[in-house]
Formats: sequence, structure tokens, C-alpha cells
Amino acid sequence: MPRPTPLLIAGDSLVEGVGAAGKRGWAQMVAELVPDTTVIGIGGFTVRDAIDRLRVEPLDDYKSLCLSLGLNDSRYRADLGKYEVPIEQFEMDLNELFAMLPTGASDRAILSLIPVDEARSMPLKEDKKYINRDIEQYDAIIRRVAPEYGVDLILVPDLRGDPADYADGVHPSDSGHAKIFAAVKHWLGI
Repeated sequence: MPRPTPLLIAGDSLVEGVGAAGKRGWAQMVAELVPDTTVIGIGGFTVRDAIDRLRVEPLDDYKSLCLSLGLNDSRYRADLGKYEVPIEQFEMDLNELFAMLPTGASDRAILSLIPVDEARSMPLKEDKKYINRDIEQYDAIIRRVAPEYGVDLILVPDLRGDPADYADGVHPSDSGHAKIFAAVKHWLGI
């Protein structure tokens, strides 16, 4: 049975559709398939950015929520000499985000973090590095904390098996977005 709508999909550049032709990524594919879907995808978003943005969104209006966040939190900023969001702060932010999700929403989910193709993502930009061992630590927090709040975990396939699944080493290509779409579609029950 499909998840009830309206559906909110919120997150970072993966939700925005970066890497896909015409920015028609997995979230846009879901929106084409599921009526009454709102997509809020903003490149560079961290969990804290999402908290601030979602405070002004009428979350109680949504029956289902799907989040894709955490990858930017885990990136290493060479110019700052530290991670975008220290791991302890990330866990606090994630708890705050999950606590603000409406309990009236019958379905709530977050995507697991996708590993990157380090050969192409170190650095993605001169001052930003995505490192799989760091991504795994942040992902472990998502996997541990989500069930505490009744938030489903959508397991995203590891795209490293096919270099063509990446547009730039971090963002999925059309084929990579299609694989993520399949995982989300499975969660949606359609």
C-alpha cells in the first residue's frame, strides 16, 4: 500500500537533483510519480540548515516525510582545518531534527549516506573533501538515532560498483539517481 500524501522530501544537493540531467534526480522522479509532493533540496545543506529551513515549513500538513541529509555535515574543510559539523554536534542536530518531525505524520524516513568515489572527490572543491571513513561514522549515527524517533531508514545502494553512477564522485549521475529512486520507491510501496 503506497505511503499517504502529501509527501515532503527535504535535503541537500542529492534532493535538489545535482548530477542528473536537468536536475531531474530521484526526488523529482518521486514527485512525478506521487501526487502532492513538495521537494525542498538545497545544495550544501547540513542538518542544522534543514532545521532552520523546516521551522518555517508547515510540517503538520504532511502525512509522509523523507529526508536526505548528513553528507555535507561529514565533509572536511581544509580551509577551516576541521569538519563542516563536528560529529558530536551532528548527533545533537540530528536529534533536534527528528524531535521536530510531527508525530502526526504516519511515515517518516531518512536515507542512509552514500559513499563517494574518493578518486574523484578528494577534493571535490579545493577546500572540501568527502572521505568515506568519515561518512561511515556520520552514517552510523543516523542508523542508530533514526529508530529512536520512529524514523525509517532507507538503505541507499553503494554506487561505487559502477563509476558511471557518479556525475562527479559525490553526486549521482542519472543512473545513480535512478538507483536511489528505486530504494525510495520501495519505501513508498509503489
